[in-house]
Amino acid sequence: RTGKTPSVRKFVLASPGTKDFLRELFRFVDFVLPRFAREGKTTVAIAVGCTGGKHRSVVIAEEIRTHLKGGSCDVRIYHRDLYK
Repeated sequence: RTGKTPSVRKFVLASPGTKDFLRELFRFVDFVLPRFAREGKTTVAIAVGCTGGKHRSVVIAEEIRTHLKGGSCDVRIYHRDLYK
């Protein structure tokens, strides 16, 4: 199973601190992306890591994608270690 498996996603999102972490992460991203855009930056990379790269980081990266899809961002996601 991976972070794309619904039960794993549910477990990660229900873990203590995850909702607070995402709220603060989204607040930071929402703060910094418009500033990058005003500076003319067209590409921003956000990297998320965890011990194995198959569970928590996948869920968090997918949550970031969902958050950013609501705006004008073209979001591309690459799970480097998902199938290792």
